[in-house]
Amino acid sequence: MSEELLQQILIELKDLKTGQQNLEVGQQKLETSQQKLEAGQLRLEASQQNLEAGQQKLEASQQKLEAGQLRLETEQQKLEAGQLRLEASQQNLEAGQLRLEIEQKSMKHDIADIKQNMATKEDVALLPSIQQAVSEAGQALARIEDAQERIERNQIQHAKILESLSMRFFEHDSDLRELKRIK
Repeated sequence: MSEELLQQILIELKDLKTGQQNLEVGQQKLETSQQKLEAGQLRLEASQQNLEAGQQKLEASQQKLEAGQLRLETEQQKLEAGQLRLEASQQNLEAGQLRLEIEQKSMKHDIADIKQNMATKEDVALLPSIQQAVSEAGQALARIEDAQERIERNQIQHAKILESLSMRFFEHDSDLRELKRIK
């Protein structure tokens, strides 16, 4: 019986040794897994830091876009105000031109009346003041025609300026819409 007992003890010792080896292998596997987990955790932390840095860059870009949008809106408001001033100037010019046209018609009518009521050359020779009045009326008519030409040139220039401002307004409006779309 003692031999059987000895063999059982040996078998149990072998089983214990095998169990211990299995435990050591398991422990090594656990340590390897733990190292892998720690390395993975380091990679995750680095990724998280990269994500946070990317988020900060995005926030900075968004702030820049918002500031740009505010500048564009300010420019658009300035352009709209300029356009309103130009339109008011154009209306004033048109009113002035209308007054000049009325005055010109009145003067032409007055000149026609003067011509109709004019005396003969002999009579005019006797009346130098009539000659002077006719000369002054002719000069006034010439000045009115010059003024009318200047107004027409100014209207053309204002129309060009309005067209240019309108184009810039549409460009700024397009830029604003693009910024809003990006945002």
